[in-house]
Amino acid sequence: MATTLVIVESPTKAKTFSKYLESWRPRVYDVASSVGHIIDLPEKELGVDVEKGFLPHYVPVRGKTRIINDLKKRARAVEQVLIATDLDREGEAIAWHIANELGRATKGAVKIQRIRFNEITKKAIIDAVQHPDTIDQNRVDAQQARRVMDRLVGYQVSPILWKTVSRGLSAGRVQSVAVRLICEREEEIDAFVPQEYWSFDGTFTSQAGEDFQAQLLRLFDDAQSARAGVGDPRAGEKPAISSAAEAEAIKAAMEAASWQVAQIAEKEVSRKPAAPFITSTLQQDAARRLGFSPRKTMMLAQQLYEGVELSGGESVGLITYMRTDSTRLADSALEECRAWISENLGPEQVPDKPQQYRGKKRAQDAHEAIRPTSVLLTPESIKNSLQRDQYRLYQLIWKRFVACQMIPALFRQRSIDLLGDRFLCRATGSVLVRKGFLEIYEDMAENRKSAQKEDKPIPANLHEGENANLKELKAEQHFTKPPARFSQESLIRALEEQGIGRPSTYATIVDMILKRSYVELKEKRFHPTDLGKTVNRILVTHFTGIFNVDFTAGMETELDSIEGGESWQKVLDDFYSPFSKALQTAEANSRAIKEEVTETVGEACPECGRDLLYKWGRNGRFIACSGFPECRYTRNPDEQDGDRQTDVVCDKCGSPMVVKASRFGRFLGCSNYPKCRNIRPIDLGIECPKPDCKGRITERRSKRGRVFYGCSEYPKCDFASWDKPVLHPCPACGSNYMVERFTDGRNLLRCPVCKTEVDPEE
Repeated sequence: MATTLVIVESPTKAKTFSKYLESWRPRVYDVASSVGHIIDLPEKELGVDVEKGFLPHYVPVRGKTRIINDLKKRARAVEQVLIATDLDREGEAIAWHIANELGRATKGAVKIQRIRFNEITKKAIIDAVQHPDTIDQNRVDAQQARRVMDRLVGYQVSPILWKTVSRGLSAGRVQSVAVRLICEREEEIDAFVPQEYWSFDGTFTSQAGEDFQAQLLRLFDDAQSARAGVGDPRAGEKPAISSAAEAEAIKAAMEAASWQVAQIAEKEVSRKPAAPFITSTLQQDAARRLGFSPRKTMMLAQQLYEGVELSGGESVGLITYMRTDSTRLADSALEECRAWISENLGPEQVPDKPQQYRGKKRAQDAHEAIRPTSVLLTPESIKNSLQRDQYRLYQLIWKRFVACQMIPALFRQRSIDLLGDRFLCRATGSVLVRKGFLEIYEDMAENRKSAQKEDKPIPANLHEGENANLKELKAEQHFTKPPARFSQESLIRALEEQGIGRPSTYATIVDMILKRSYVELKEKRFHPTDLGKTVNRILVTHFTGIFNVDFTAGMETELDSIEGGESWQKVLDDFYSPFSKALQTAEANSRAIKEEVTETVGEACPECGRDLLYKWGRNGRFIACSGFPECRYTRNPDEQDGDRQTDVVCDKCGSPMVVKASRFGRFLGCSNYPKCRNIRPIDLGIECPKPDCKGRITERRSKRGRVFYGCSEYPKCDFASWDKPVLHPCPACGSNYMVERFTDGRNLLRCPVCKTEVDPEE
């Protein structure tokens, strides 16, 4: 009979633990799962006594009573309980709640302890079991303070939104700031005024007859100033030509000038590998390279961490704990990695000393960076044991870790400065001398510009002082572009840089603002919805000091300080004092706030003549008569007068079909409703590309509300695409359609067959 009960959070982790412990000491350990939190604040009430030092009122999580009773029963039957929940604050809080419940059930007769580990491997688990510890109360208090603070905001601000906008809305302490960032970026884009500027690209010919490219870099007052300014990066002015007339004058002057090679500079530049992944950088790179949402990345990482059954039947944890902001690496992992690189890639690829990386200022450094538990488990060696997306994420983590312990890449850079009268042009190029870590991993994040830049050949036999001939000069007109909307990757980076939220919360933040329909993803970029803009305007105006970046980042620092011993009640008191004042003011002004967000359409109701208003409901914004409830006229705000009629004929009654909208997206409905209730998806006018399928591509919406495009013959035909198909033949392979893509701020059309990309404007 087992003498020790080990409690983990997930059934998958319990299965892995059981195998390890049973093979080590049979029939000694009983392993159970809590399936996450078992105790939390109540769902339908505040659950916090503000007057009694923010005392939380905890209750069993709904549906967990059976699990709690089972844990109590199993705890009474053993001599010792070891709680093996995750390393973060949530894991510590779960351990605390379990310990409290089992302590009361066993009346102190059973020893209850905490065990910690950074990876789920047999060695790590056995070592943890042999060295049990106590629960970290400071970390529990930090989680408790965060939970209480978020509950106070959510449960006390949300009712104001119900009164002023629509029932069912909610506000979040951190999520609302993320929405604010997206809304403010949209305001910047709306207010942006493009500025004209010109660039000058010249094709020069050396005395040896070789052509090379150079761009206008500096303008000087005269030729003498230009000669004196060569080599001085501060000399001269950057070209700021803003009109066609000025550009033509500059072009004519450059073409008339005599050109000479003024300076040749050559140097070697090394590019160091990026640090191993932390939670935020993993989410960013997975979004950029693999197209994964933060939520999907964390779900897959959790699976890799908890254990995957390999071909021999053994369940193995493949990566270290995935909620971390530390770049620290264990000495044993470094030694193993360096040995693998030396053996498989060559000893010359290993630096003299192991690479250790500095963490950021706010990093808690509680555990290691995200890395493979063993570098010997190469992605290819276990590919057949992993699902496709598990493999892709594991490969990303493995390559980043190995690359971080390799020598830097080395480039030879060459620049040539050419003088012509008062103009200075520069040609630059670089040659990869040594690949180093680029053998394993191309760093797209920190070196995106240099990675995308196409190096142009520069003649090797040019000499300073020789003449050069300007063969051709192109003057190109450009316009400045507004700041780019946030992608999932750039939003996480912005949250991290500004200290909003923590690694474990980024995925939840993105998930929640999408789920609440405050923002939507279009072409992989966040756009605020009308609802999001309205809610943001209320929170920014009436909770000025609460829902802003500085205050939120400051509170994150305060919450972190609790782990160092700061009183959690004091931190909450410092927060609640200004928050409660703003809350009281907003509640008193709720009628005025409602009037602020109520907009008139500027039209009379077609049924009674009274003003039409924009209102909010559970399906979003709609137009309604101000005479409600006497007049119940409503319509979709996207339509000028009712639903837009189409040329499509209802196949049941012959009436025209009209475009309608619901919370599930747009669709075609019969204009003879309610006599005829026929509906159809919106047809894009493109035949399904699947062989022998006679269906057409239609607009659809997933269970999570995301728009995608599928065949009208579903489920007979399984064609689906997240990218919108466009009736545009591919110029390369002749495919009858292409798909819209949004890459690096540009709208492109991409062929789904041969991957050719074209600019639709060109």
